[in-house]
Amino acid sequence: MIINKESAGKKLEIKLDGRLDTNTAPKLEEELGNSIENVEKLIFDLENLMYISSAGLRVILSLKKLWINKEK
Repeated sequence: MIINKESAGKKLEIKLDGRLDTNTAPKLEEELGNSIENVEKLIFDLENLMYISSAGLRVILSLKKLWINKEK
């Protein structure tokens, strides 16, 4: 899986290419865990994602939850 991050000010767009599964989900979680610190707009572009497993969904949802909770 390829992870591309595009940052513009307080906007972060994450583009995923390939497969997000049990093997690659930890890589995404590690790479993005600290990237959302000062982000006000978080965008996931999954257009080129060929497959996503429940492990991949868990990572995306937990990152979104972390981002929402930091706003409070």
